[in-house]
Amino acid sequence: RDCDKLLQSYLKFLDTATDEETLNTLKELLPFLMRNYKEIPAWTLLEKMKFVILSFKELKKGTVETFEKIIDKLFEFDEKNKKTLKDLLKKITISK
Repeated sequence: RDCDKLLQSYLKFLDTATDEETLNTLKELLPFLMRNYKEIPAWTLLEKMKFVILSFKELKKGTVETFEKIIDKLFEFDEKNKKTLKDLLKKITISK
């Protein structure tokens, strides 16, 4: 559950950050996030990511793109799950 909260706040933060510097700091936080997820089995990770993605009604285009990069990295060797998550992301409204 802590991981879910971490990911959710990460996404929220990404979505509200306008300042370039803040966004860059967030992107540097990413490896830390990844390291913590390495310990989690793929199917659990998939469920967690689904849970986090579905908790959002809308996201900024940039946030969605960043999140797609995260998915690419986390599911590097897992095309099926990668596609599942990206399809889910497509269902979220992109705010203007």
